[in-house]
Amino acid sequence: MGNRGGWLFDWPDDYAGGEVAVNIEELKEKKVAILGLGVNNQSLAAYLLRQRINVTVRDRDANVRERFERQYPNLAGQVEWEIGEGVLRNLTRFGTVFRTPSIPYLSPELQKYAKSGGRIYSQTKLFFDLCPAPIIGVSGTNGKGTTATLIHRILSAGYHKGKTYLAGNIGEDPFTFLDQLQPRDAVILELSSFQLQDLHRGPQIAVLLKVTSDHLNHHKTEAEYREAKRQMLLAQEPDDYAIVNAENRNLEALLSGVRSRLFLYGKYQPRRESAWVDTGSGEEVLFVQMGGSIQSFSLAGRKLRGEHHLENIIPAVMVACLYEVDVKVIANTVLAFAGLPHRLSLIGSYHQTEFYDDSIATTPEPTLAALHSFPGRRIHLIVGGNEKGQEYGELAEQGVKRCATISLLPGSATKKLSPLLKKAKARQGNLNCLILDKARPPLMETVLSGIHPHLQVGDLVLLSPAATSFASYANYKERGDDFIRAVRQRYEEGA
Repeated sequence: MGNRGGWLFDWPDDYAGGEVAVNIEELKEKKVAILGLGVNNQSLAAYLLRQRINVTVRDRDANVRERFERQYPNLAGQVEWEIGEGVLRNLTRFGTVFRTPSIPYLSPELQKYAKSGGRIYSQTKLFFDLCPAPIIGVSGTNGKGTTATLIHRILSAGYHKGKTYLAGNIGEDPFTFLDQLQPRDAVILELSSFQLQDLHRGPQIAVLLKVTSDHLNHHKTEAEYREAKRQMLLAQEPDDYAIVNAENRNLEALLSGVRSRLFLYGKYQPRRESAWVDTGSGEEVLFVQMGGSIQSFSLAGRKLRGEHHLENIIPAVMVACLYEVDVKVIANTVLAFAGLPHRLSLIGSYHQTEFYDDSIATTPEPTLAALHSFPGRRIHLIVGGNEKGQEYGELAEQGVKRCATISLLPGSATKKLSPLLKKAKARQGNLNCLILDKARPPLMETVLSGIHPHLQVGDLVLLSPAATSFASYANYKERGDDFIRAVRQRYEEGA
């Protein structure tokens, strides 16, 4: 992949994307199918059509054609549409199929197709083939979007050899700017396990945060989920870079077979070629040693609240150092970064009570981290929704221990959590924690009405559901927006 020029990331001027696994001319030889248009594959379809590739779109949703042709009127009529339930039937008609992330790579239909000689591809894989610039891939169970965005903010402020793009599951669709990319640009991609499972080429810089347990409604086992995350590292070349959280469980197994240049980090673990935080002086000081002398800056006053966010800040700083961004620029950007919407975001303070939106928390781990972010505070937790195969025992114990009230949103996770909370109350002998499970539509208004009589000066109301939104909302954003609206309507308008 070329000489990086020593310790720090120095991409060669003549880099042209390396060896291309699939080229456009090859895709023209046989029909191509896009399995599920959704949001992710719309710009992919448009890109392929502009290359004069024969594209068939299969989707269950009858409205996708109208949406696509409204967005791309010049391409209307060039797509062969197959709408209905048979998205995975008779795939052997096609030389290549592009799956949407919601279709598991290991589904029997796709694997049968692959054994017959068909090629399974995705938007992500093709972008890796065609991208002429280095890719910084960010993955993990929680914090991907925050870390990727912080990397983008720092490089945008301090990397001047090229443009910086943020894409993947956050930011822009990469196929909207693919034709604009130059070799010295930087592309930051937030990547999920769905996109990584069959990845054949790795990013030039891979950032792997902590991998716990998630998407067990999609992956058959936790081992399959972890292996999908690991694939981002396994697909790298020896002169690529991997920045990995050293606090990952079964770290040795996670890193087995990795060939790239490895940088480990931990929140409070000093080590060479890394970054860490020291609190010995009474405040958080971030130290970084990447290929040279040790530099440091204070994190006092950082807007990205919570100890768990150190796991996002540290790897972002390490990436910035590989790009030789000035440490003052790094420090100023980190301190000013307040995070993303629905990620432990302060909505406001009303009658001396703070309201926080952490709707992004769809598993127990980020909810536990949120609870630990407010030591000594009386917390009113709003939790629940649909589960993804997680265990809720620890959350029940910590919730009863730390919360004044716990309000339960409807869903399958709540059915699992509710008896665990009652057992935790009995085991701890805690009569002070109230379990409020009478939420009815309008959901957030009802929840806030239940909490309101129990509020005291200095309390904190926290929406951190530890579950998906699908029992009541289209996605976590809609759930968070509804909470924000209900809070402001009740306390700003005096409802």
